[in-house]
Amino acid sequence: MVAIASGFFGGYFGSQSNANNQSETTVQREIVEGEGNLINTIAKEVSPSVVSVNVTSVESGRDYFGFDTEYEQESAGTGVIISEDGLIITNRHVVPAGTTKVIVVLSNDIELEADVVGRTNDSDPLDIAFLEIKDSKGEDLIPAKIGDSDIVETGDRVVAIGNALGQFSNTVTSGIISGYGRDIEAYDGGGVETLQNLFQTDAAINSGNSGGPLVNSASEVIGINVATATAENISFAIPIN
Repeated sequence: MVAIASGFFGGYFGSQSNANNQSETTVQREIVEGEGNLINTIAKEVSPSVVSVNVTSVESGRDYFGFDTEYEQESAGTGVIISEDGLIITNRHVVPAGTTKVIVVLSNDIELEADVVGRTNDSDPLDIAFLEIKDSKGEDLIPAKIGDSDIVETGDRVVAIGNALGQFSNTVTSGIISGYGRDIEAYDGGGVETLQNLFQTDAAINSGNSGGPLVNSASEVIGINVATATAENISFAIPIN
């Protein structure tokens, strides 16, 4: 009788344990799926405001024989539309001083020419430039929603969107705000620049993401992606305020 009772209770507790495990699995799946849906929603809402920035610039250097010479260089970055009339914010180092031509590519792959209309000095710790689309050619330009970077806290969920490696437009990565108030020295290919008061995030910011938006859970731009460290999972963004 004792053996029968033990078998019954063992079977009962075992089935209860299985039921609890299944419940926990369901909850975990819902959390994961919910987070995936959030990132998907943010990407859909923000991507129409994100542009690829393709730049042609003239650089100075020395040729094989040691003579001074000028040569054309092509590079790419990311920008964010901030007004319906075509004003775009990006990083200063995306459009270097010798920039001669800028083509922005909208999320629907339409290419439009733009001018550099504002750019901080190369020694300024604020690595920011402004572009303006010359002719929208009838395209609707959708400005991003701007958030308040002063209320961002460590641990807040963020999403980075950009033109990864200069060729994969509207690439999306996610992470959290790992810290803020960071000062760094960044190498931009032409020298070292000091950047101050940055957000630190573990959302991957790859080459070509520079100038793209760092977005909060409300699909608001709270930062402009600017640099990545050589250490793994450490990237930086300029607070939008």
